Amino acid sequence: MNTPVYDLIAINLIKVNYNRDEDTQPEFFKISAKHSQKNLIETIFITIDLKFENQDVSSFVFKGEFKINDESWREKINNEQALHLFFSVSFPFVRSMINSITDDSRGSIMIPIIDLRGINLEKGIIYTANKK
Repeated sequence: MNTPVYDLIAINLIKVNYNRDEDTQPEFFKISAKHSQKNLIETIFITIDLKFENQDVSSFVFKGEFKINDESWREKINNEQALHLFFSVSFPFVRSMINSITDDSRGSIMIPIIDLRGINLEKGIIYTANKK
């Protein structure tokens, strides 16, 4: 039987500071991530910051953990590749959780599907709304 090279252990929301008093869309959002490895456990921290008009920045911090089953596979990829891989696995869950958390009478916030290949996730990237 073939064993996958890694298993997803969990993705959890570990910190939230949500500030939204009015029915407005975000002025901007920022995505960043950090990665660490201890023994055969890979950990990724994903931070999503949202800024609503006339509000302090809202911040959502998620922690994802992955168990490495194939050490030789892990040795073949560098830390940046690991960060991007585990981010890409975690991001759909993060988007869904933010959508659920923000779903109220003002309408939910849906972080778009975006291509982050080539982006330095540790520095992060900021997306702003198009204003005409």
